[in-house]
Amino acid sequence: MNLHKFLNLRYANKEDFNNLDNFLQWFMTSIALELDLVQQVEEYWAKSHHNSKIKCRKCFERYVLPGDKPLAIALDEVDRLFPYQEIAAAVPTLLRVEGRDCRDTLNQPHCCRG
Repeated sequence: MNLHKFLNLRYANKEDFNNLDNFLQWFMTSIALELDLVQQVEEYWAKSHHNSKIKCRKCFERYVLPGDKPLAIALDEVDRLFPYQEIAAAVPTLLRVEGRDCRDTLNQPHCCRG
């Protein structure tokens, strides 16, 4: 059985769209909230000295994807990203790369679809 989660971007505040770092932190925290992983993700985010793209990737690898069920995340109101060029350009690429990398890293072709 697959695990399906929905993330609606209307719940992001204006401050979450200030820059890519803020958005990715909101994004990861929101996913973590859906999966009951908030403490682990927030602790990792606070302790890590990497940039937000690496933090996001590592949070997926360490906490979100290693579960025993394949995960599908549906994003709603994605059009809210369009006015924010840096975020709109980075997020789809990051998710595509994450999908490819998770299959390679976890050696599980079903873990996510990029």
